[in-house]
Amino acid sequence: MPLRTDGCSGHRGGSRCRPSCKWARAAKIKTLHFFCTQGYPCPDGNKPYAGLTLASNGKFYGTTTLGGKTDNGTVFQITSAGSFKTIHNFSGTADGSLPWATPIQAKDGDLYGSASIGGSDNDGTLYAFLAFTRYASKLPSEKWLA
Repeated sequence: MPLRTDGCSGHRGGSRCRPSCKWARAAKIKTLHFFCTQGYPCPDGNKPYAGLTLASNGKFYGTTTLGGKTDNGTVFQITSAGSFKTIHNFSGTADGSLPWATPIQAKDGDLYGSASIGGSDNDGTLYAFLAFTRYASKLPSEKWLA
């Protein structure tokens, strides 16, 4: 059923009212994934603090700040139909921990992001999801497969 989203403008009263109203359909929310349904340590991740990035392959990518194999956060992939896949579990060391931000896609097609803890001095890391097949940590320069 349509919902009125703003009021009428124009002369008030009588037959001279010329409304300019916008109407919109009521939005329906569809839940695509529930996190941590399997219990602690939440293998699919926990606390998805940031939003999602729609990549050129038509899939969405995001992060969870906690959960995963070592409870240090994850990077995940989800489709608009709700097909969910954890594509990286942060270890809390060289690759980082607590990824608060949404990964972004650059012109080269790779996804880039940051983790607030980890790395050589435990001051955070930058990562790249290269060609949707593997991760490479930028601080330090170790590489790992997803």
